[in-house]
This record gives sequence, C-alpha cells and structure tokens, in this order.
Amino acid sequence: MKFLSKGKLKLVIFGLLAIAVLGFLALKPNRSNYENAPSASVTNLNKDTKIALNNITRRDNDNDGLKDWEEGLWRTDPNNPDTDGDGTNDGDEARDGRNPLTAGPDDYLADNDFIEKTNSDFLDESQTKTDKFAQNLFGKYLSLRKDSQEGLNNENKNFLITSVIEDSLYNEINNKYEISDLNVINNNSEDALKKYGNDFISITKLYSRDLNQDELVVFERMLKTENKEDAEYLKKSSEMYNMAIDKLLNIKTPEDLTLVHLDIVNGYNIISNALSDMSLTFDDPIRGMNGFAVYIAVIDAQIDFFKEIKNYFMENKIIFKTEEVGYLWHII
Repeated sequence: MKFLSKGKLKLVIFGLLAIAVLGFLALKPNRSNYENAPSASVTNLNKDTKIALNNITRRDNDNDGLKDWEEGLWRTDPNNPDTDGDGTNDGDEARDGRNPLTAGPDDYLADNDFIEKTNSDFLDESQTKTDKFAQNLFGKYLSLRKDSQEGLNNENKNFLITSVIEDSLYNEINNKYEISDLNVINNNSEDALKKYGNDFISITKLYSRDLNQDELVVFERMLKTENKEDAEYLKKSSEMYNMAIDKLLNIKTPEDLTLVHLDIVNGYNIISNALSDMSLTFDDPIRGMNGFAVYIAVIDAQIDFFKEIKNYFMENKIIFKTEEVGYLWHII
C-alpha cells in the first residue's frame, strides 16, 4: 500500500509522543523531581492543537502536583489533592518519598516500595496505552534519577525521550483483508466497469451522507474544547467506515481493479481503527496520538487510490452520464 513509509510514520509518532515526554519533564509534577524542557514541534499540528495535546498529558485535576496519569500509578484519587487526609498534598508526599495512601507521619516509602510503582506487574490487564507509556516513562525516569542528586543532564534526557518513545511506536500498518476476501469477477467489459463505478460511489455516498465535517478539524477542535460530542462524531465516523467496508467487500470488482480496490478497503479499515483511537484521546491520550499519526499517514493515500481508478476509467474511455451517480468519478 502506498501509505506513509514506516520511517516517516515513526517520525510523526515520535514527535507526537515527545509532547507527552517533554510535558512530563517540563511541568515538574513532583516539584524537584522533574526538570524543565523545551516544548516540542510536531508537523501536522497547529500551535493551538499542540498546546491542547500537551495539556491533556499534563492534566492535574486536583492540582496536587501529581498529573492524572501519575495518580493511576500511585492509586491516589485524581480528584482529591490529599488522598490519605493527613494534611499533605499527594504530590508533596510523593516528592518526599512518602506514601500518599498512608496518613503520616510514619508513612515513608522504602526504595523497593517506590520502584514497585513502576514494575510490569503493578498495573492490571485493563491498563491503557497511556498507562503503559506512563509506567515505562516513570520507571526509566526513576532509574536515571537514582544515582543523580542534581537532576538529569541533556544526555540522559535525550536517552529517556528516545527509549520511551521507541517502546511506544506502532511498528507497522497491517492490512486486514486479502484478495480472497473480495468479490472479484473476470470481466473488464464496459458494462462491468460502469456497474462497478456506479456501485462504488453509491456505497461511499450512502455511508458518508451524515459525515459532513472534516475529521481532522473535528479532532483538533475536540482537543482544544474537550467537547465530548466531537469524540462521538469520530466514533461514528469509524463505524461508518466499517459499514462501507462490508459493502465494498461484496461489490463485483473487475479483475483489473482488484489491487487498487483492495488498497482502498484496507485503507478504510486502518482509518476506521485510527478514528476509534482518536475518539478515546481523553481517556487514553497516547492511543489517541498514535491514532492521529496513523490517520494522517493513510488518508492522503486514499485520495491517490481514488484517482488511480478515475485514471483507469479515462484510459479505457468509460464515460458516466451526468444522471449516473458514477459521474462523480469525472470530477474527483
């Protein structure tokens, strides 16, 4: 498939996840435990959206110095700044090596108790991608901090960012469907091609009729306004792509168009999954970032696939009348 290459896709996701890591380092959620870092620059996101994404990974609802995802590691209450009710904020207790779940003064954590917060068995099987990302980041951070009382140097910061992000990248875009899943016909006649062209457009129009907003615009607006309706729109878009796929798998596809038709179907499946991930950004921001990166890697390629079919029709002098739904091929 002619999607964004694996290397370029990794660069996009690397930039997105760097926002999360740099946010972790910059905000100092445990005061002295975290160092300042510059803000990230990511292609395909405007300035306001970068800030919105950054804010999601930095969110601290109860303003106790522990970001919301860190509260999950500590098992503290993200809506209560003093979970154990001993008069000291959860973030201050974590900073001082105290247990924010046990009332002081005798609540100091041993080193092993502290490191336990980041081991692979601490979180349950329901952990999100963000949980895993945070756990990995937190663990590597503590490891680098262990022998340093003056904070991380630039070399350690770069190592932290690179290693954690590499562990979180999508390694490839997988295709779900094969030629055997399609309804291929050994017929490239004008009638067969025109029927295919009309049927294809009918399906795409049917399942896009209620999707009248640009999905990237919706996603960026969702990040900035935290509007749950935008998240629902992305989820609905994902479902519409899946319904279109079911129909496109059964459409009678002339043999000459088999490969490009398969590319489109697989592209729709990847886009559907990406939109579903993007809709979950509030609950799982790392998953949302991954979904966004995959979406932009695939969406432009889909346009090229449509143009490939259009060019095939032109080369084979397949002309659709203005009253035919397939006439849209001539104006794509």
